[in-house]
Amino acid sequence: MNEALFQFIWQYSLYQPGSLHTASGEPLTVVYSGKLNRDAGPDFLEGKVKIGNTTLVGNIELHIKSSDWLRHGHQNDAAYQNLALHVVYENDVAGVAGNAPVLELKDHIPGHIISHYAGLMQATQKLPCAGQHQQVKSITKEGWMSRLLAERWE
Repeated sequence: MNEALFQFIWQYSLYQPGSLHTASGEPLTVVYSGKLNRDAGPDFLEGKVKIGNTTLVGNIELHIKSSDWLRHGHQNDAAYQNLALHVVYENDVAGVAGNAPVLELKDHIPGHIISHYAGLMQATQKLPCAGQHQQVKSITKEGWMSRLLAERWE
């Protein structure tokens, strides 16, 4: 697992959303994962989560391990002081993100997503997904090609 993959999983909700709980045991629902932030500051902006009966709107920071919070020096950066949620793959150190609720996703990410990603990263072809071309249905390919042609004409 790396942070880019973890952000991708979060951004596109590629985790099992049922029975999510904060590290303190409160039920959690992700209403909106937020907007990916490519600049300095938290990873996702304007996210929306419901924890228990409370809805929080704000920034969301992701880390592979909760201890990365300290390693990255976020405890000394004002941009990270008012998070709606700290999402981690593995919660190895409790309470590092101040008052921010913590969500551990390790047990909610299907194994096939990680193994598929690993396979794509280890592919020796110039286009790692080229070998999957035959798995796409012909109707899907035809629709895609028609749309590309229409965009070209426009």
